[in-house]
Amino acid sequence: MIKIKEINWSIIEEQMELNTHYRINWKAYFDMSLTRLIAKLKAEGNNQNETYKKIIEIQPDLPDELKRRLEIGIAARFGETATYDSEKNKKYGIK
Repeated sequence: MIKIKEINWSIIEEQMELNTHYRINWKAYFDMSLTRLIAKLKAEGNNQNETYKKIIEIQPDLPDELKRRLEIGIAARFGETATYDSEKNKKYGIK
């Protein structure tokens, strides 16, 4: 069973507002969502760094702030996959 800490909703609401306000429409840059683009590059066998480099090759003129947020987005999606794989392996006793 998953244990949940007491939730401070004001902090969560504040972060949600920031996230919504500063959301980047990656489709405007890549004609697809960032998640889909990362998934495609990962399916081709690219690791996290290779994925970042290939995306920068597609849009070399991205402003520095978008490059920073892109790097964070890639790391998050690769981390989510690693966590999923780890939990799946635990469930089925795979090492």
